[in-house]
Formats: sequence, C-alpha cells, structure tokens
Amino acid sequence: MAGNTKVFFKHRLAQLSDLDAIGELMLAAITENMKAYLNKDQIEAAKESMGIDTSLIKDQTYFVIETNIDGKDKIVACGGWGKRKNSIWRQPHRGAR
Repeated sequence: MAGNTKVFFKHRLAQLSDLDAIGELMLAAITENMKAYLNKDQIEAAKESMGIDTSLIKDQTYFVIETNIDGKDKIVACGGWGKRKNSIWRQPHRGAR
C-alpha cells in the first residue's frame, strides 16, 4: 500500500454463508504461510486434515475480519473458540482435495 493509505478492518460473527470464503482463506494460509515449515507433501496433508468447525459458527464463537477491497468487503482473517469440551466436528473444505 502506497503512501498514507489507511486500511480499515471490521469484525463480525461468521455466518454459514461465509464458509466458501473462509475455506479459501484457510487454503491460502496453509499453502503460503506453511512453506517455511513444511514440505509439499506435508502441506497437502495439512490441506486434507484441516477444516472448518461449523459448530463454532453455529455457536456464534467464530469471527471474521473484513476489509474493503475495490468496493467489496473481503474476509482477510478468521478465528474463534469452542464452548464445548471437544471441538472435533470439522468439515474438510471442499477445495482441499
């Protein structure tokens, strides 16, 4: 970003309608951010094993961070926590395979 450009972020509760965007962000994060730590096979395994826990979205404990890019809000970060003892109900992202 050039010069004095200010970037504004906003947070909100994630919705089930955000699943595709969250999945795309997760895949990009796994693919790019893990390059320094994992080899290609490990990255592919991570893509298959990591998924979105929709119960966190349904429990309203999962948030997204958005910013406006070219006039459209875009999810640039996400995360949450579980109220349950064991949060294992992940669904692999459709694009992972």
